[in-house]
Amino acid sequence: MCLLQNVNEECSECGRVKFWFEKSKFSLAGVIKDSWRNSFVELISKKALEDHVDLVHNITIEKDTHNFNTLEDFKLWKETIEKQTTSLYVKNTGSKSDKTGGTIAYFYCHRNGYYNTTGDKKRNMKMAGSNKINGNCPSKMKVYEDIESKVTVEFTKTHVGHGINLGQMKITREEKEDIARKLENKIPIEAILDDIRNSVNEKLEIIHLITRQDIKNIKVEYNISSDGILDTNDVVSVTKWVEGLRNREDSPVVLFKDQNIFDEDLYPGMKAEDFLLVIMNASQKDMLKFYGNDTICLDFTHGINAYGFDLATLLVLDDRREGFSAAFILSNRQDSTALKLAFAAIKKHTCIVLQKF
Repeated sequence: MCLLQNVNEECSECGRVKFWFEKSKFSLAGVIKDSWRNSFVELISKKALEDHVDLVHNITIEKDTHNFNTLEDFKLWKETIEKQTTSLYVKNTGSKSDKTGGTIAYFYCHRNGYYNTTGDKKRNMKMAGSNKINGNCPSKMKVYEDIESKVTVEFTKTHVGHGINLGQMKITREEKEDIARKLENKIPIEAILDDIRNSVNEKLEIIHLITRQDIKNIKVEYNISSDGILDTNDVVSVTKWVEGLRNREDSPVVLFKDQNIFDEDLYPGMKAEDFLLVIMNASQKDMLKFYGNDTICLDFTHGINAYGFDLATLLVLDDRREGFSAAFILSNRQDSTALKLAFAAIKKHTCIVLQKF
């Protein structure tokens, strides 16, 4: 049963959820904001939220239970799940002890929650915004470790209120350690980058967006002193990578405007120092063609590299109304000038008119 305090205005989307604890009250309260009509539905518990999502929005909250012999086994499983589902699970608070001597920890979807500016921050948020959805995603992991170090995980699998955003992910520990081993073997950073970029296939992953600075950070983190020869020219590196992709029969490059190029006819409104790259593989093209006449949206991410480039992800909604990444737009600017060029290139590439923004 969905425990609603107000059923006169049922929300049509569960993407806006807020929880808070009221002082001197044990119960948890919540508000779901209807993102289409700005109405509110008040819920009295997280269980009520799950019931509401199930009954009103016809989205089943899937849950699994998993057992592990060690905490390390759980961590390896967690990394696998995060990579498979393109998601991250983070701890917002420390672990708590129970009466049996075990500990309980909660890992929440990292898109869950609200963006709050604290302190005397003067910098304005970029157009891309925060990775928080200003709401609550129900997906989480409740992790119990007993006194014998056995681990039991109650995993709420279902995500609500957001799609997949590759730019807000992190490379896995296994991928980081693999890069560290190559650095220890004195393999140059340029060679490592080339290997990673040449591994792009049907699915673009966060590892393919790694930069030279990311690898340098890994080098510092693992305290590696390598004598490998470094190529410090990132512009040349990216250009070579894109040219390599363009030469493929199934090239995913839809548009590429390199830095230090000025052409008002080809790239109207773009300056010489501007950078714009649009990538869409064959699977993404098919999804956009199939679902693109329904709902299309953009998800922005900033701060993924040291050069001020932002990532915009073009999303379509599939039959389950879940977001699917249909294209990636990487640029130093995410304004109307750059986006119009990107949309025009996507339209030409797919014959889809992006008219629903």
